Amino acid sequence: MSPQALVESALRSVAAGAGEVLVHPRTPCGRESLSPRVVGPALRALREGGVAAPLVVCASVAAEPDPGARVARVRSWEVLPDRAEVRFAEPGAVELAAALAERGVAVDAVVAGGGVVSGCGVGAGLWGGCRAPGGSGGAAGGGGGCGCGSGCRPGRRGLVRCVGRGGGGARGAGVRP
Repeated sequence: MSPQALVESALRSVAAGAGEVLVHPRTPCGRESLSPRVVGPALRALREGGVAAPLVVCASVAAEPDPGARVARVRSWEVLPDRAEVRFAEPGAVELAAALAERGVAVDAVVAGGGVVSGCGVGAGLWGGCRAPGGSGGAAGGGGGCGCGSGCRPGRRGLVRCVGRGGGGARGAGVRP
């Protein structure tokens, strides 16, 4: 997808009511990537194109299989998203979330619906008592946080926001370059 097509798609989605734009940055050959040479231009095009909604980058194994390399890529970003999705079932998720938080990027902790987020750093003191929202799926951009009682709120930098997956929750536009 060209940068212009990405911007047009995002603008249409936001105009239709999307509260955020989920970006899966891709190389010209279509492979997901966390390279700063891929993430930066995608985010820059969206912002310069007038997309006012929060930009969320998916930081998953699909974009970079090696956990250490994912952390290194995030640390090398020159243009930062508003938030990044971290899938806590994937290896290296705690370290990735910590690296994002250190950069001032809020973390959406993607977990299977229901229960305590296993290994999300609660024991390490990275954040306080995160729980998935009852197995009903996540509703991004909704008002009062994730329901975990730890003060998680959408848009507060450096805090984890739980996003349950598995129950059909809404996630905004899901625009993918």
